[in-house]
Amino acid sequence: MQIKETVILMLYDYKEVLNLFGNDYNLKKAILDKRIFKIEKGIYSDGENNFTTIEIILKKYKHAFLVKDTALHLIGFLEKEPAKIHIGTARNALRIKDDRIQQHFYSNLDISILRESEWDKHSHLLNYENIKIHTTENHNEIRMFNLKALFFDLIRNYKNYPKSDLFALLEKFKSCRYFYGLTEWELDENLQRENIVSDIVFLDDDLSEKLEDIFSEVRSREFSIEFDLDDL
Repeated sequence: MQIKETVILMLYDYKEVLNLFGNDYNLKKAILDKRIFKIEKGIYSDGENNFTTIEIILKKYKHAFLVKDTALHLIGFLEKEPAKIHIGTARNALRIKDDRIQQHFYSNLDISILRESEWDKHSHLLNYENIKIHTTENHNEIRMFNLKALFFDLIRNYKNYPKSDLFALLEKFKSCRYFYGLTEWELDENLQRENIVSDIVFLDDDLSEKLEDIFSEVRSREFSIEFDLDDL
């Protein structure tokens, strides 16, 4: 019985594909010969398009990452896929003109804000340490905020969500066993840094109460993790 070899199809940007074929003439000839496929402007593949739009977007915009509803949908916290792909970039990044995306700028992602030596000290802030990278079957990067950064971002923008939707998302964070390592102090400092409020107690009363409930659950989860580790 012959085993069919799995073919991994790769995405390439213009610079990468030029390195493969040497120059534009050879590239155009390779496209005509179907040795390489042009997926869209600046993006190529060695097979016909079987990539998701998110894979293509993140390949095209290498300094972008998934945030907000797109990231929340991808991790299963939101059922409905948003109409546009929400990507984050540093505050000083160029504005991206692409009808498929909604770009969000994050001031704390500027290298000038935090020196590399300070990243561990300020790991609760929205810096590049808060971006998690996954690899797809096609070896493409899926870059997105980690759980804590998504949580901070949600609270910072809580007024943009109907209360029922907001609380449904917060309940997802509360019940997620991978969500831990969060303190009131971290959230307070993040809110202060972004000039939202000076303390979580100054948020909406229902929201403040919900957050206390989440902190309590997180502390219980961390205690359970420590207890399990002690038994190893």
